[in-house]
Amino acid sequence: MGYRGVAVGWTAENLEEAPPSLLRWRSTSGARNYGRATFEDGGDATDVEVAITYQTPRVVADLVEGKKAQDFIRTCLAATLRRFARRVEQEHAGGGG
Repeated sequence: MGYRGVAVGWTAENLEEAPPSLLRWRSTSGARNYGRATFEDGGDATDVEVAITYQTPRVVADLVEGKKAQDFIRTCLAATLRRFARRVEQEHAGGGG
């Protein structure tokens, strides 16, 4: 995950998988976080809801504080989710899903 040249990443383990509707994880290295993603059939699209709890990475905390840090993290997460959605759409269109 990254934004404006600052990258933040992690390795995670899945705590719960209930395909195709739920995924829960926690980080095992990198940026400390845990969360869940739910997927619901929306007809022509899939509705995705993501909840994540995180410790602000030191590199971000050194650059910005408080609400600015939260906005930065949200921007990074939103960009990552858009890339994920494009990848899933491409795989689906290519017969990979």
